[in-house]
Parts: sequence; structure tokens; C-alpha cells
Amino acid sequence: RGMAEGGWFGGEERAVRAPGGVEVRLVRLDGQLLVWAGDGPPAGAAFGSLALAINERGARLPSAAGVLGRPLGGPGEALARRLCKRLGQPVLCSWNVK
Repeated sequence: RGMAEGGWFGGEERAVRAPGGVEVRLVRLDGQLLVWAGDGPPAGAAFGSLALAINERGARLPSAAGVLGRPLGGPGEALARRLCKRLGQPVLCSWNVK
């Protein structure tokens, strides 16, 4: 079953194709958001990196941690922090754009 058919914890999924051939998938999970971005074919989709950003009381910016793949500091971490701050909920972001 695909994510939109109730797979992946029954989350709601949206997919868009951005300029330059980058596909972005947004999956709303219980109390958090998963963002996947990649420029490869859908059959070759993978989690090359994964960053998690969460809000902390009193902090100006959300905290972020690399869950897998590349070290922190890349576009996945930046997007996770920005969305976390704006949405007020934890964000997982996998950035797979070459």
C-alpha cells in the first residue's frame, strides 16, 4: 500500500513536482510533518539524509539533529528548522537532491 492509501501510519500525503524536476512529498503524521525532496526517479526514491527539527522553549530557533545520512548544515536541516518554526511542530526532512 502506498502512503496515500493509508500506509505510513495512516498519514495524509501530498506530492508536487517543483521546477527543475524536484519532487516534494509532504506526509502529515500525528503531531509532526515528514518532508521528502528528491530529483531521482520515483522508483529509486531513498532517504539519503534525514534531519529532525523540534521547538524548544525559550530558544530563538528550533533545535535540529541529523537522524541519518549527511551531517547537519545542509538544505534538509535548514528546511526542517524553517518549517518547524513556522508550523510549531516537529519536522522530519529528507533532502535527496543532487
